[in-house]
Amino acid sequence: MQDLVSQSSQRTFSTAASGEDPNAINGLYQCRGDLSTSQCYSCVSKIPKISDKVCGKAVAARVPETEFLYKVCGSSSSGRTEFEKRRETAFNMAEEGVKSGSSLF
Repeated sequence: MQDLVSQSSQRTFSTAASGEDPNAINGLYQCRGDLSTSQCYSCVSKIPKISDKVCGKAVAARVPETEFLYKVCGSSSSGRTEFEKRRETAFNMAEEGVKSGSSLF
């Protein structure tokens, strides 16, 4: 996470990896396009503390401002998760928006 935090002061998107399979750890962040790199850094620098507090060392999340939209702690469950349903709905909305020529997409 230290690599991601330091990169966020220069870029609004970056990835980092540590270790080797099967114990490799991958991380990424992507700040909204309307945020400056200093705003991006301010947000990304809070993620290590937030993730340790909420999930210990296991976390997959989207963090807008200071609110988690989705998190995974531990093993995955069978069947479609609420996240997968919402993701599918969002992609369908984006696809329909493009087809209809909506100015939102």
